[in-house]
Amino acid sequence: MYEEIYKLSGNPFKLTPNPEFFYPSRIHKKVMAYLQYGLEQGDGFIVVTGNVGTGKTTIIQTLTNELEAKNDIILSQITSTQLNEGDLIRMVAVSFGLSINNQSKAALLKNLENFLREKSREKKRILLIVDEVQNMPKRSLEELRMLSNYQDQGKPLFQSFLVGQQQFKRIINRADMEQLKQRVIASYHLDPLDKDDVQKYIEYRLERVGWQNDPEFDAAAHKKIYQFTEGVPRRINIFCGRLLLHAALEGLHTITEHTVNDVIEEFADENMQKSAVTQDTIVTSSQQSLVDAKFSAVEKRFRIMERKLKRIEDSLETLIDDIDL
Repeated sequence: MYEEIYKLSGNPFKLTPNPEFFYPSRIHKKVMAYLQYGLEQGDGFIVVTGNVGTGKTTIIQTLTNELEAKNDIILSQITSTQLNEGDLIRMVAVSFGLSINNQSKAALLKNLENFLREKSREKKRILLIVDEVQNMPKRSLEELRMLSNYQDQGKPLFQSFLVGQQQFKRIINRADMEQLKQRVIASYHLDPLDKDDVQKYIEYRLERVGWQNDPEFDAAAHKKIYQFTEGVPRRINIFCGRLLLHAALEGLHTITEHTVNDVIEEFADENMQKSAVTQDTIVTSSQQSLVDAKFSAVEKRFRIMERKLKRIEDSLETLIDDIDL
């Protein structure tokens, strides 16, 4: 709806990761540099971690698009969902186009090794991206480490990118994970965007769909969006999508701090209604954080109103006393 009103060619704040909307912030440029460095080494593991919504998947998709244009890299990606070591080997084999046909684990490993050596002779490199790696059991992680041991004349045949949430940093730093940790050649943790990058991120995505400064965002609005979303890209997308819808419905062409506060109140009202319906709704940590932020904003406004009412009451009492005198 708001795309038509503001003459945008599409939705700038879709939640689905899209490399075309990849904003190269200072943080994201650095992680891309780490990934490129690890790729050049062609060995071991490259680890990228970050909280929910910080842009890990978008970064990986951006890198994947770049790598697929090269003829010397065979790339595959899997998502870890509590895979045991046997299932992991099967999934890796299938992801590279190998037949499994109820083969034993030993047979699968041998076929996978033969595949790696064959591609090495063809001057091709094998890269596996494992997403949501924090869910992978220890024995499966150990299996990945064993795959990284495949070599041909001292040249590694298999490399992995491990992508996961923040807790994977704790997992890989455990004493019993020391062997895997020693194979990590590059590691980077994605932090949220800072205040300046939040504004640039919003404007970058808007410009990708033909934004001509309509609606205009004033500086106070950008500051408030940063405070509310804490610089997490996914939260920014969710909030700004609603913000543009609200502005369009109100016929606004300038978004101010007041506009942002109105939408924050809308979120808070919706969450209070949902809470009244059910008390046992399970939410993710990122959702909980967002809910907490919304309630904090509402509580702050209530406190301000209470102080104003107290001042009015005090003034009335003084006025009454003066009349009595």
